[in-house]
Amino acid sequence: MNTLAENQEWPAITLAWRQQVAAFWSIAWPSLVVAFLLFTFGLDHVSADQPLRVFFLGMTAKAAYLIFQGLLTIRLVRMRYRSFRIEVERNDGTSSRRLLANEVFLAWLQIIWPQVLLGVLLDLLVLLLGDNLEELTIRALSSVSIWGNIFVAGPFGVYMATKMKFRRFRLRVYGQRYI
Repeated sequence: MNTLAENQEWPAITLAWRQQVAAFWSIAWPSLVVAFLLFTFGLDHVSADQPLRVFFLGMTAKAAYLIFQGLLTIRLVRMRYRSFRIEVERNDGTSSRRLLANEVFLAWLQIIWPQVLLGVLLDLLVLLLGDNLEELTIRALSSVSIWGNIFVAGPFGVYMATKMKFRRFRLRVYGQRYI
């Protein structure tokens, strides 16, 4: 695979799905580690006969996962991906590899809303089916939530963030599009 030299002009591109996955993964994996550790260490202090506490612990881990992504959104423009770069293009015509705090917040909102929507839909499904669900089905829905975030909702959020024209900036993608 040929990569463009750093000093060459890269064309503006739309990210391919696998590039969206790579960009999302750069902010998702540390967030997953934090959420997993929070949930695991929290389980040490909750017994199995306290389902409400386990539920709130799970919701806290989900919130930590999403919030930590917000802290890592700056990685999108600082990372040197193999086939692309994401830059901040401001309305005054300047371009940068740094996001300001309000820009991080706006980009983060675009990245997490599909994940929140997926989580709410799956939680509603579990709530509606309630007692009719078997343990195996609940585990399957949990897997759908995790893999759906990594391979569908998260990359779609990155796509939305790079396509969105914010009030004072936009995220522009330069590089080679690999399908």
